[in-house]
Amino acid sequence: MARGRLHARTLGDVRTLFGLGAVGGLSDGQLLDRFLERRDEVAEAAFAALVARHGPMVLRACRGVLRDLHDAQDAFQATFLVLARRAGSIRSRDSVASWLYGVACRVSARARVEAARRRTFERRGAEMAPRRIEAVEPPETWPELLEEVDRLPEKFRSPIVLIDLEGCTQQEAAQRLGWPLGTLQSRLARGRGRLRARLLRRGLAPSAGLLVAMVGPPGVSAMPAELIDPTARAAMAFAAGSAPSAAIPAAAAALAKGVLKTMLMLKWKTAATLTAVSLLGAGVFTHLAPAARPWDVGAVAIRTRTATDDAQDKVDKDKLKGTWKAVSSVDDGQDEPDPGQYELIFDGDAVTVRKAGRDFFKGTFTLNTAVDPKTIDLSITEGKHEGGRMLGIYTWDGGRWKWCTTTPQGGDRPREFTCEPGSGHLLVVLKKE
Repeated sequence: MARGRLHARTLGDVRTLFGLGAVGGLSDGQLLDRFLERRDEVAEAAFAALVARHGPMVLRACRGVLRDLHDAQDAFQATFLVLARRAGSIRSRDSVASWLYGVACRVSARARVEAARRRTFERRGAEMAPRRIEAVEPPETWPELLEEVDRLPEKFRSPIVLIDLEGCTQQEAAQRLGWPLGTLQSRLARGRGRLRARLLRRGLAPSAGLLVAMVGPPGVSAMPAELIDPTARAAMAFAAGSAPSAAIPAAAAALAKGVLKTMLMLKWKTAATLTAVSLLGAGVFTHLAPAARPWDVGAVAIRTRTATDDAQDKVDKDKLKGTWKAVSSVDDGQDEPDPGQYELIFDGDAVTVRKAGRDFFKGTFTLNTAVDPKTIDLSITEGKHEGGRMLGIYTWDGGRWKWCTTTPQGGDRPREFTCEPGSGHLLVVLKKE
């Protein structure tokens, strides 16, 4: 079949290529199998069918985070480039919608950081003429909603994505997920209830049709049809390991590689943690000398813990006990105008963050003094950002406590006590009251 004919295909052309009836009758798993098994027109057509099926939802998720249309389209293509590389590792093969939604949120968040960094550089280049950016304002959306949907457990997120964002009927969603209809209805109701409760805790008051009202009616595509073929072609080239070219937009490729690297690092960290637990359970660590060589996992060097380390954790925890007021705060490279409104209250393993005299959120914290720099992790259990985690490092600076951390939305643990624009980090210096 000539390439020109393939590139001009419609969904009818895809049906002809497969010879298997309507494309809508093929499951996501069948389309993924054809993409993975072949590297020809049939594979490209299978991927195009996945783009056509899930693209509207992915683009709406990207548009909910990114205000610039071109940035959103880069994030859209990057999401499907990640799918091209990770297609073989998806567990829920017959419904990739939830997986794609999570990747779209992460790609968009990374794109937002890159856009902020780009704007910062442009502001610094005062001698250069300002560059006009053509943008189309997205419909009224709540980024908080998209964030909270992404944070739902998989069993609650999947039916919400399929029904509220993709417009499937309950029967269709149950069939895709392989669940009894009653199970789907129960999880859908519980997921919507949990989502509504989390939005209310963040000071938002969603209506009964919160998803439709905030991201537009499901089943109505905001995706330009001309994105389908270029995205499928780029996915084929990207899966084959080709360098960015006319077929693979550089911006989309950079976003995809960044997210793939993060996913790989998380996989390594999980594997390293499981290995450490296994070794510990087998008693292997008891044979290691206290001065064992450190091994690096992520942002810190980890070595064998000793009783001295446990004692130092307790010493630092005791030093933290009480109320600490911020004397300076830098958020993503920008100085906070009124850092004194923030307070951290430590009591045992509990921590409360207050803003302007009111509780912002509560949670628990853990320290690790056996690493360099020392780490502190906050797990938020109540209030705004419930369920989030802040991964940080800390050090003592005389009578002050210096803390550099991620935001509750996530990110990689900082390695140094710096807060550059676009880093997504928070650097705070606090003094005990």
